[in-house]
Amino acid sequence: LAATRPLVPTLQPTETDHFVLLSDAPKESTQSIAGLLESTYRSFQQNCLRLWVHPEPLKHKLVAVMFREKGDYSIFARTNDGMDQAWASGYYSPGADRLVLFDGLSDEKVQKALGQLQARNLRVQREAAAAGVQPLDAGGAGGQVARAQREIDAQRRRIAATATAGFLGTVSHEAAHQLFFHCDVQRRGVPYPLWLAEGIATAFEAENASDRDLGFQSENPGRQQTFREAMREDRLGPLQARVMAEGMPTDGEDAAIRDFYAQAWAFTTWLARNRTREFALYLEALRSGALALPTTRVETFASLVGPVA
Repeated sequence: LAATRPLVPTLQPTETDHFVLLSDAPKESTQSIAGLLESTYRSFQQNCLRLWVHPEPLKHKLVAVMFREKGDYSIFARTNDGMDQAWASGYYSPGADRLVLFDGLSDEKVQKALGQLQARNLRVQREAAAAGVQPLDAGGAGGQVARAQREIDAQRRRIAATATAGFLGTVSHEAAHQLFFHCDVQRRGVPYPLWLAEGIATAFEAENASDRDLGFQSENPGRQQTFREAMREDRLGPLQARVMAEGMPTDGEDAAIRDFYAQAWAFTTWLARNRTREFALYLEALRSGALALPTTRVETFASLVGPVA
């Protein structure tokens, strides 16, 4: 906190039992995110208990930074963490041990879509006014205007809801990264296979701010749907290749990256539910670092969990 606050002197702190959230977002949004961070912490502790894993206690309250505007977030990410996160609404910085986020509604794609709806709404109003139409007669031209405006409002709500849900999932996903690394369940500097690091975090993705039960025992409908579609269409990469993978799919396609995250979620969740003790032993073994190296990954996995095939 002492290192982060001077970087964002105008952001106001909101403290919970386990986090300090520095934010310039509206109070209601800030408090909602602070509550979600606490829910993620409680779910993290409960999941560690189910796995027979013993996290270290927090060394201090964890720090999160939330910007109202994406532009401020992007400048902070580049300047202070050397990161270009234009594609994501948040990240965890292991070196600084902080979350950095921005309100998903300020994303340029969301704002563009909302702007187009607003322009359409104004056009409908202008055309109605020019024709002298009033939205009173449900069966006539006025009714058509009213229906058009209701559809615009419905689309606006859907866009906002989708953006908000995606942002909340990012908050709890990145908070899970922070908790697993800060509490030494995962160890910083260890070259974890990407499916494992991201699979763990995807298990904690919230759908809404009131989610209280996150983790391996819960479903993730979005990831599950993508995984099932990828299975039906034979888009999944071989599991052994995933265990060995050093990074994201190299074709750079958004669909391939979504498939990767979905497969990571499905595999990690399956292991935590059905090979619980082996999964815990695997996590513990990788903390040494040497057993996480690409040259030993398949052998380590096979010896502790079972043959990849």
